[in-house]
Amino acid sequence: MNFLKRAFLSVTKRKAKSIILILVLGLIANLVLAGLSIQTATKKSGELARKKLGGTVILQADMRKYMQSLRESGYSEEKRPEAPQLSIEDANKLIKLNHVSGYNYISSALVEADDFKPVDVETAQSNDNSNNNRRWMRMGMGEGQNMANANISLSGALFSGLLTEFTEGTNKLIEGRHFTDEDRDKNVAIVEKNLVEKNSLKIGDKIKIKSLDGKQNILFKIIGIYEANTNNVNNMGMNLSFMSPYNKIYVPYITASKLKVSNMVTTSTNTIESAIYYIDDPINVENFKNEALKANIDFTKFKLDANDSLYKQMMGPIENVASFSKTIVYIITLAGAAILALIIILSLRDRKYEIGVLLSMGESRIKIIGQLVVETLIITCIAFTISTFTGKVVAQELGDILLKNEIKVSQTLEDQEVFGRQQGLRVGPGGIVRNLKVEPVDEFDVSVTAKDMKKLSLIGILIVFIATFLPAISILRFNPKTILTRNE
Repeated sequence: MNFLKRAFLSVTKRKAKSIILILVLGLIANLVLAGLSIQTATKKSGELARKKLGGTVILQADMRKYMQSLRESGYSEEKRPEAPQLSIEDANKLIKLNHVSGYNYISSALVEADDFKPVDVETAQSNDNSNNNRRWMRMGMGEGQNMANANISLSGALFSGLLTEFTEGTNKLIEGRHFTDEDRDKNVAIVEKNLVEKNSLKIGDKIKIKSLDGKQNILFKIIGIYEANTNNVNNMGMNLSFMSPYNKIYVPYITASKLKVSNMVTTSTNTIESAIYYIDDPINVENFKNEALKANIDFTKFKLDANDSLYKQMMGPIENVASFSKTIVYIITLAGAAILALIIILSLRDRKYEIGVLLSMGESRIKIIGQLVVETLIITCIAFTISTFTGKVVAQELGDILLKNEIKVSQTLEDQEVFGRQQGLRVGPGGIVRNLKVEPVDEFDVSVTAKDMKKLSLIGILIVFIATFLPAISILRFNPKTILTRNE
């Protein structure tokens, strides 16, 4: 009789054993498929998170390393060494890399209004608090000893229309136009509506701005008027004129860099604060970063930031679940193979006589092993087929339970963090203090994909061959004469 036919008959006649094996393998298959599906869902969630955060990568000074070096070396506020300045030459090295669809250069400065008046702000805090705010901002922006004169903030860029404030709707251009790279050497400005109304200005008018040391006076032509949406703005520091979003003026970055030199913030006009690279698709962010790290840029002083801290906030819990599910797949695969091997070895005790008869009839040991493998494969196929219908439910339930637990743990750790940490708080010369904290991904849709099924099939085959390896060795050692003699 053909060994394939014998394998089929063996499975159908030994119903109890077959059902037990189907249940065991079904449990293994469901857990393995759950682990694979959770990993796939995590990858999809990661792509969605990247798209939500946007496909931008920022090259800027690593201020954490800078501050750490200051603490280690010791310094005084009066003799604070200059922070690393990003050169245009370094920034240009990344604009032609793969996946870059656009770029922007950022530079900012604090200045003093000359022939116009800034929008008044209400002093809601005491003088002590005001002094503390000034000291804090001086530490954060480094505008030297003349910061008391500052009442206007300049936000320099290459393309004003690409700035987050405008693309996300915080600011809205209501009249005129944005400036572009064609205006980089021109003294043009985009001014807030309230500042325009206070000084009875209009498109085409000119305003004079001077550096904090009074040595530079620059005349700007108004080419655009914008309206600031301050509904979601944190009011920290709003008692300072230059911190008011109404007193923020957008200018080409080259002009802002010139004023930074005058304010003794930097020593070169050929430097910027940061370079923003717009990636063609958010999922290509990591590819761009990996390629950018190979460029000839001193990454001990500078860093690439793709909203990594926010991404970690969003994806931290779910990535922990994915890591755990990956471990589950490995453990279940090995444990499943071991359990299955044990069951098969135990079942061989009851089949020694059958094997002895087959060997005495001249059946090769390879075919007997083949029969054992086919039997296991038949049961595995049945169990794994059933798991395709139940695996999604198991994966979703298991994933939800693990994710909720991880979120609780991460929230507990966040609550224990020191108040005022760097996470989520970003301050700029425009006066807007934004809380960049985002909520972690608290749910994900688990679905069984064709790729998951392919992996499950390969794992199933691996389990079968591992499980039948030890029994196969024992079969090769069987002596038909000894088996039949003992059975008598």
